[in-house]
Amino acid sequence: MEKELYSQFIILLNSKKEAIRKYNTNKNQIEELFEKEKDKNRKLNEENKKLQLQIEELKKQMKSNKFNQMESPKNGYSNNNNNSNNYQTPRKQSKNVTSFDAEDLLEDLSFE
Repeated sequence: MEKELYSQFIILLNSKKEAIRKYNTNKNQIEELFEKEKDKNRKLNEENKKLQLQIEELKKQMKSNKFNQMESPKNGYSNNNNNSNNYQTPRKQSKNVTSFDAEDLLEDLSFE
């Protein structure tokens, strides 16, 4: 009877060791996957920040370009003779073409 109890004890002890080993293996795998996901998220966040900065820079450039175009004598009415001599009639826009404002397109790209 003692031998039988001892053998059952050894079996339980071995199964407990096996369960602990499997638990530790799974825990390590989960931790590795978690670290990989954290790295991916960190990289994506960095890329997102870079893209946001690029979008902001493009918006600033567009605003400065619009301002420069408005201030430019080519578009102003400072020289009436020059404007009247170089006047061209505007072309009709095609019915199939839709126009887009570049600022609106950039705003659509912004991430929130």
